[in-house]
Amino acid sequence: MEQSELKVVRVDGQVYMVPARALTLSPPWHYLMLHVPPPARKDVENRVPGFNGHKFRGWCWVHAAGAFKVGDYQAATEAAYAHGVQLGEWPTYEAFRAGKTMDGHPLPRGGVVGAFNVTGYMPPTEHPTMPWHFKNHHGFPVANATPVPFVPCPGMLGFWRVPYDILCQAVRGCVQAGVALPFIKPHGVDAHA
Repeated sequence: MEQSELKVVRVDGQVYMVPARALTLSPPWHYLMLHVPPPARKDVENRVPGFNGHKFRGWCWVHAAGAFKVGDYQAATEAAYAHGVQLGEWPTYEAFRAGKTMDGHPLPRGGVVGAFNVTGYMPPTEHPTMPWHFKNHHGFPVANATPVPFVPCPGMLGFWRVPYDILCQAVRGCVQAGVALPFIKPHGVDAHA
């Protein structure tokens, strides 16, 4: 099993140990994981057969892809309603396309938008045991999905290494916004500051 890789970052005179990897999600799937309240919240990230990150466990950043595809919106909408998301909780296509939530708040794409803890792995199967595990997909149960202040950056496939400057911006944004994540706590004073 591959545990979450941690990276030491120095931000505003403090030292932090933070996840070094991110996983890119297509909009609007990230919305279902970060903004929909339980119990309807999506708690499994699915990947097509052939995905090679099945050994990863631990915290990672959530990156929202910059592209917005009608097919993803339609599939996510069908899945959302099938899993109990209420009509008033789900943005319209026009709102998503404009980068807005139902209440008009920004819903940015093309950058880091959250973090979650990958707690396990479920192989592709014809008969998934968790509601959000899709048939014939790799399933990654996640916990503690938390939105963070947006940091623009390009994404990649798989669990990818986040550039150092993006990690610093993400930590600074979390500290300034008071986002409660277990890794957003100083591990000492930066002797190089």
